[in-house]
Amino acid sequence: MGRRTQGLVALLLVFLLAPVGAEEVPAQKPEAPPAAPHNPDWFAARGRSVLEPLIRTVAKSPPMGPFADAVHFTLGADTITIARALLDDPEEDTAVRAAAARALGALGPRAKTEVDRLVALVANKDEDTAVRNAAAHALGRLGRHAAAALPTLLTYARSNETAKETATQQTDGDASLLALGAIVRDLSLHEHQLPARNEKVAAAVARGLDWLARHQDDDGKWDPAEFDRHAPPDDRNDRTGGRSGRGKPGYATGVTGLVLLAFVQAGPPERYALAVHRAGRFLVGQQAADGLIGPGKPLHRHYNHTIALWALAETWRRTRDPLYREAVRKGVAYLQGARNKNAAWRYKPGDGNNDTSITAWAAYALRAAETAGLAVDPEAYKGALAWTNKMTHKTTGIAGYTTMGGLSARPSGMTGKYPAARTRSTTAAAVGIRLAAGQTYGRNELLRKGLWECAKLPPIWDVAGGRCDPYYWFHATLAMTHTRCRASAEWNTKLLSAVLRNQYKKQAGWRSGSWEPSGPWQHDGGRVYTAAILTLCLQCVNQRVTPLSVPVASQKSCQEAAQFLQQIQTDDRQPEERREAARRALVGLG
Repeated sequence: MGRRTQGLVALLLVFLLAPVGAEEVPAQKPEAPPAAPHNPDWFAARGRSVLEPLIRTVAKSPPMGPFADAVHFTLGADTITIARALLDDPEEDTAVRAAAARALGALGPRAKTEVDRLVALVANKDEDTAVRNAAAHALGRLGRHAAAALPTLLTYARSNETAKETATQQTDGDASLLALGAIVRDLSLHEHQLPARNEKVAAAVARGLDWLARHQDDDGKWDPAEFDRHAPPDDRNDRTGGRSGRGKPGYATGVTGLVLLAFVQAGPPERYALAVHRAGRFLVGQQAADGLIGPGKPLHRHYNHTIALWALAETWRRTRDPLYREAVRKGVAYLQGARNKNAAWRYKPGDGNNDTSITAWAAYALRAAETAGLAVDPEAYKGALAWTNKMTHKTTGIAGYTTMGGLSARPSGMTGKYPAARTRSTTAAAVGIRLAAGQTYGRNELLRKGLWECAKLPPIWDVAGGRCDPYYWFHATLAMTHTRCRASAEWNTKLLSAVLRNQYKKQAGWRSGSWEPSGPWQHDGGRVYTAAILTLCLQCVNQRVTPLSVPVASQKSCQEAAQFLQQIQTDDRQPEERREAARRALVGLG
């Protein structure tokens, strides 16, 4: 199809799919639905009848990009609906299904919810090669949003099947090779350089994970109140570290979510696989029919739910176990429904109350779910930002808990020991909300101000002076790690000094790898919470723990993809077209 023909097709789409004017809706029928491209009734009657014939007409005339772009601007999300229907119909013409897959790729990030569908097509050995190649092509166009597809694409590329010529693949070369290069290249362009691995930090993380693994209950949870049942009998009543580290049992779901998150972020070694499996099943088992994860008591409800949802989203993204996908889908639906209109979240669904702390966890969970491939209503981010803007002092950048520029929250009885003025936990949480909602350090002044306010109060393990606050440190370290602002290096240095020095070492016996519960929330989460959140802080410093943007695909997958492309490029036994495709895929990868 020539450019003039493509242009005519685009113009034809704009003309045919333009909203119907007022004169086309008789005044005597006010009950008729408005004629707009995103109205379901209009779409069923007119949109598909126009688009499908056009897809069929040009299905054998690649490239599809300009045509699909025209579709995108006229039908938007309805293009995905049509493509899904065509791809899911095994009786449909192969060329049409391939064209539908390519159309998804042309939509770019708008089609990131379809990554699983495209991956399944590539992985299906019984699928027509033309469709598999088209799905691989589409994944490549999704770039970093298709990072989870790297292992599947690598397996497909190694099978050598994509080298076959097909009627719909005249200029692609090898679709899977090009897709591998596009995804890895996009990841390298959009993600910060991973920091060099600090072996001392890695060892501390390993000690923390080992302690947590030793204190998991048989049903998969971590019990904040009764964790010491796993300690030797003669240590259980040791007031220096046994019962003194007890938390509240009502937070078991949220604490288990934090621990699971630490394990999956670490890329758990084989010895932790069972712990991850059991914890994931426990959290799924805690989900109610309405999607809420954990007990329904008001003060516990949304902390438990959001943290558990974040952990399950990360577990699903890494394992692709369908059990987790359904739990995350239901959890997202509940969370979106629980949000206050035009605002955010607090303890009860939709009661009109909001706070910055729970809203941060909600934003993290939604971003993690979206990164894993599930659709999230943009209004959720807008509402979270609206609340955050309301809470943030425009001059200082300090964000309050429930009042603009106010202090962070403190549990009853802890205000004197840990004064709220000595922390910036809600300011750090507000920065996290902004990052999860898509704002950036370079373009948002309030985000920058908030981070620099945090930098003025770096981590110090000073219990007597009321400066020990792991909850604050986690939110701030997550934000510092994500932005890599100038303040992050000094922050990380202070964090490591505080956290590494106070971790129990081998000579501490059963406490080895944990930390003495300290900070304003020590009686809520206890020793298990403290171990989990400080391990996560260390992981932030050493390897990026972030739901705030599309995460880096595993370094192993990226390295394997690059090495495979280099092998193909230099292998004289490969067809010249395949070697050329590998060369093109490697452009920009160094």
